[in-house]
Amino acid sequence: MRKTVVVVEGPDGSGKTTLARALVEVGFEYGHRGPPEKPALDFYLDELEAHEHDAVIDRLHVGSYVYGKAFRGIDDLTDFE
Repeated sequence: MRKTVVVVEGPDGSGKTTLARALVEVGFEYGHRGPPEKPALDFYLDELEAHEHDAVIDRLHVGSYVYGKAFRGIDDLTDFE
């Protein structure tokens, strides 16, 4: 059985959680993760395997590397994260 995993990423206040909640209402599993504790590719692959059904992941924090400083004035992730 094929599963769909949707990753919702973007700056604070852009509607990520609103979109994720709408997907949960139509049957998606919900996931929200803090910053990765291992290289991003490994983190993504593990996250994709963690769900047995269609899932929506509300933020994987990789976008924070791009927009964190612009929105918060600080870098929230290290190069490793």
